[in-house]
Amino acid sequence: MLNRHVMNTNRQVDDALAMQLISIRFPRSLIDDLKFIAQRESLGGYQPLIRRVMMRFAASEFRAIAREKPDGMRPLDGRDDQEVCAAR
Repeated sequence: MLNRHVMNTNRQVDDALAMQLISIRFPRSLIDDLKFIAQRESLGGYQPLIRRVMMRFAASEFRAIAREKPDGMRPLDGRDDQEVCAAR
């Protein structure tokens, strides 16, 4: 009964904060490094550090996308316009 209450409370907190639980595998050495950095930054753990890093990365990528030339997007295969034209 108590465990169900805790799970429900966790779900409510996640919903209120718009958080979603994920599972990702990192090398142990990376986790150790992240724990060390998080401790030095007084973040309370490596997960808040990872959230911060990923939010910065996403914001940076969106800024880069916004700076791209408006007359065309890069091909999905990663080639630039000259490579696509040469391949035709």
